[in-house]
Amino acid sequence: MALAAERAKYGLPVEFKVTREMKKTFTAQEKGMFKAAYETGGTKRANEVMRVYFAKKRAAIKAAKEAEEGGGASGVPGGSDASASGSAAGAQTGDPVPDDSGKTTRSIAAAAVVTKEVVKPKILTVIPLGETSESGQLLYAGTTDWDNLGKKTAESGSGLWSFHKMLVGVKIRLVASGCGSVHSVCVDEAGALYAWGRNDAGQLGVGDMNSRAAPVKVKGLDDHKIRHASCGKKNTLICTEAGLMFSWGTHKNGQLGHGGKASDGYMTPVQVPNWGADASPVTRVACGAEFCMAVNEEGSIAAWGHPQYGQLGNNANGEYIEKAGSISYHFELSPKPVRFVNLGKAKMVDVACGNNHSVAMSEDGTVFTWGFGGYGRLGHNNQKDLMSPQELVMFNFNHSKNDRLVANSIAAGATCSYVRTNGGQMYFFGRTKSTGEAVMYPKPVVTINGWNVKSFSCGNNSTIVAADSSVITWGPSPSYGELAYGDPATGAPKSCSQPKLVEDLQECGGRMVAAGW
Repeated sequence: MALAAERAKYGLPVEFKVTREMKKTFTAQEKGMFKAAYETGGTKRANEVMRVYFAKKRAAIKAAKEAEEGGGASGVPGGSDASASGSAAGAQTGDPVPDDSGKTTRSIAAAAVVTKEVVKPKILTVIPLGETSESGQLLYAGTTDWDNLGKKTAESGSGLWSFHKMLVGVKIRLVASGCGSVHSVCVDEAGALYAWGRNDAGQLGVGDMNSRAAPVKVKGLDDHKIRHASCGKKNTLICTEAGLMFSWGTHKNGQLGHGGKASDGYMTPVQVPNWGADASPVTRVACGAEFCMAVNEEGSIAAWGHPQYGQLGNNANGEYIEKAGSISYHFELSPKPVRFVNLGKAKMVDVACGNNHSVAMSEDGTVFTWGFGGYGRLGHNNQKDLMSPQELVMFNFNHSKNDRLVANSIAAGATCSYVRTNGGQMYFFGRTKSTGEAVMYPKPVVTINGWNVKSFSCGNNSTIVAADSSVITWGPSPSYGELAYGDPATGAPKSCSQPKLVEDLQECGGRMVAAGW
């Protein structure tokens, strides 16, 4: 079982079950956790989640009690260092905690630890989305009508309604797509890049404009090991282990970043110049619909492409009047640094792009958003466009004094954004369907509570999450098989408004996910 190792680690009995009697003593938070786990995985999953939760809680109380009894050199009751108070932070006086026999008792967590001064967490070791040291089998679900998806001629039934293997025998380390793209890429253990899907602008990098139904190796990169990749609407951007960038596809809005003039682009990889006086190596890349972003080792973010809604973060939307009644845009044709105001020495470590908005995360877990503000996708409780980055203060430790609210992962969909925090909670803001109310500020995705989220991604409408050893998806209609619930002809749902387990992939050991259009 997925959480058996964790139960053993914390000394929790395997036969432990959540009983009605125990439920009566649950706090409101614990009731919410149990309900969310039950709705996504049934009784079995709910029991597992609560077992591990209570085991960790008991361990925290024990650590706090030992620290209190042992005293501390810091002069603060309850412990000598930050870890003592941190380990007890989840335990509150009087909370019910099951003992080794599974019975519920009342704890007496040391109240002394709450008087300890709040200590800012050390710089996080952040592993952004899209990076993993493990490899596995490539699986794909969704459309196969590459050339018509998103058009009136698209057929909603032309897709794979469950996950199918691709590149059998090849161990894949990274998968990537984009919320506006109808093509995808992957990287194998040796660092080679493969691509498949729509290819009407040469975005597959194979030297022609013919779509591919199965992954093919991208040309011209044999001497490079690929570190990270992203897909735009009709372009692809990658960075290598050496910190070099390459892009290909359309350049009509400057999204390839090669400089010069906007053109029809390239069908094979062409190097993109690094920015800054030292041309620092690039570590992360991201593509919106018609613009791109990259992060370098110095913690600087650069942007290029279409500036219409301020998504490039350079305090301008690039508009100019070409002639009476006609507005055009000055495209950024090569990487230009994003302007962060009053940032100090903080470094950026990750960036994500929606169709027309951007999300960035700093080394200390602070989150910034900018660009098109429609439907609340920037999370600032309004729909204003932002021409430069603005901080989401709830994820700033200096504001919240709660290290569980510090961000460690970000993602952007076409019209929404996601943030995952140190506390394991996923937050959502924006909208994923054309009807209904928008979420104007970060709100928790409560049905994911209790799951150990490893990777998550959002496409045009649908969201996919790798959690524990399973895969969870959700999204509105129309869908094209990307939710992988099975063939609708057999009664399987075509859409789902709430997170739902992909039955075929339970205990599959999912490590990384990516969602396209």
